[in-house]
Parts: sequence; structure tokens; C-alpha cells
Amino acid sequence: MTTGRATGGPDPAVLARSVLFSGLPAEIVNRAATRFLMRRVADGDVICAQGLPGDEMYVVESGRFAVDAALAGPPVRLAELGPGAVFGEIAVVTHRPRSATVTAMAPGIIWSLHRSNYQDLARQFPRLGVVAGNLAAARTLDNERRLAHEPQQALVLKPTQDIVTIGRDDGNDLVLRDPRVSRRHALVRRLGQTFRVEDLGSTNGIFVNGRRVDRADLRPGDLIQVGAQSLRFDPAVLTQYARGRGAQVDAVGLSRLVG
Repeated sequence: MTTGRATGGPDPAVLARSVLFSGLPAEIVNRAATRFLMRRVADGDVICAQGLPGDEMYVVESGRFAVDAALAGPPVRLAELGPGAVFGEIAVVTHRPRSATVTAMAPGIIWSLHRSNYQDLARQFPRLGVVAGNLAAARTLDNERRLAHEPQQALVLKPTQDIVTIGRDDGNDLVLRDPRVSRRHALVRRLGQTFRVEDLGSTNGIFVNGRRVDRADLRPGDLIQVGAQSLRFDPAVLTQYARGRGAQVDAVGLSRLVG
């Protein structure tokens, strides 16, 4: 449980240690310090929860914090943060939901800056806005790269189901949110003990191991490209990975797991 908040800004030296403020003039750091609120945290406190809205960013004065994110699989540890670290800026700058969950690993003190105060400071000191924007963009890219091979959704192919449809429309078994994917793009068909992928007249076609095909028999390890999404076939389960970097198709039973 969080042990409390207090008014009164941090020592500017606390901010100056952070990646957000370390290269900024003292005038900006001193002015910004008046806008922060102190928050004491206990071991186990969840400061940010992935997927929820967020309107505060934080600078760590003391303590240690775990940064975890997940798609459909188990959480992935993206970082462990200590004094001088900054987190929460992606949601504040981009207005997107929280991209990760941040949990206190020990008692500590963090300083929070509300979005309205950040925006006011960025109007007064555009350089701060540039630094925060660059930090949010770099971390977003890094997080996406780290999660590129984490499962986003999966289909387990049941022996009783002979066809799995793939496309952008919600009625498909595997829905790919990609403008280059047609509403009903392709299907994977069971033929006894083997499988075949078939194009359903899509605009951009399907590729197996880099070669465009109308249909192709599948072997374990084959790479199927649908739009910008890559699906790797292995008889048992069909798993789409983040940002289309890869997906695994295994075939056994057909339940749906969506993150």
C-alpha cells in the first residue's frame, strides 16, 4: 500500500540526476521542481498498471522498481529502475494507456509530475518538451523491440476443426489488425495429417518462405506472411507475435488465447 503523498518539490539535484533533466539549464530544473509532488511507496506498491490510463510521470529519488509488460504470455521484465530513473512519461506525452506495469521492489520516494503541469512547463520551456518527447519515442521503440517475439494471440488447432480462417474481419479465427490484410485473407486447412494454406482472393496475397502462392502444403518451420504479419507453422498452435515480427502456427486443439 502506498504510504502517502506530500506537497513541496524535490531538491533540484534529484531532478538533475535524471535523464529527463540532466542536460537542461538550472532555470528549467528549478522551475520544474516546484511542480512535483512527493509520493512515498512501500514494497509491492503498483505505481503504473499496463493498459490503464495514466496522467503522471515520475522521477525516482530512492528505492527500486520493476518494469514489466506482457501481451498474452507471462510478463517480461523490461527494466529495474533506481534513483535518478524516470518512468510514466510515455502515457503523459502520448496520451496512450500505460505501456508497462511498474511495481516497487522496496520502500522508496518518487516525485510525480501531472500531465497538466508537464504541458505548462513544456509551453514555457519547449526544450523540456523535446527531451520528454524524444525519451517517450525511444522507450516506445525499445519496448516494442523487446516484446517483438512475445505472443500476442494464439490459436490451438483442435482435431475436430479442419479450417482456420485468417483476416482483418472480426469473424475470422485469427484476426490480424493490419490494413494490408484483407477482411477474409487466407485459411489454413487440415488434410488428414497435413496442412495447407490457401489465399482467399486477398488483395496483397500470401507468401510462404518468401514466395507468393495461391496455396501451399505446409511443413513445420514454414514462414507464412499475411500482409505485414509473419506466422510460423508448427503443427499444434497458431501464435501471432507483436508488431507482426513473427507468429507460430502449431496445430492440435482450437482454443483461442487473445492478449
